[in-house]
Amino acid sequence: EESGATAVLGPVRALYRPDAPDWMRRGDFHSTLPVRVRGEIRTGYTCNVLLRMGSDSLRGRRFSLARGQTGGEDTEFFDQMHKAGGRIAFAPEAWVDEAVPR
Repeated sequence: EESGATAVLGPVRALYRPDAPDWMRRGDFHSTLPVRVRGEIRTGYTCNVLLRMGSDSLRGRRFSLARGQTGGEDTEFFDQMHKAGGRIAFAPEAWVDEAVPR
């Protein structure tokens, strides 16, 4: 409510299994933070997000099932929301821990 944003993202911290390869732990490829372009967040991710479903920029919007196997459905969803006037905010203290499977 406070931000007035259509979507609010939080950071995602990957939790690696004890037997995960060292290169994977060092690279931390599965943790997620938003990307800013000229100070603005223009796209999001689906692991840790809160959506204002009554927003005009989300009306009728759905994730593309065609992208379910290849990925990119979240990028497309948030890109379209942004182009329709939706704004994305970031809540840096709203951490989610996500276990990385084998």
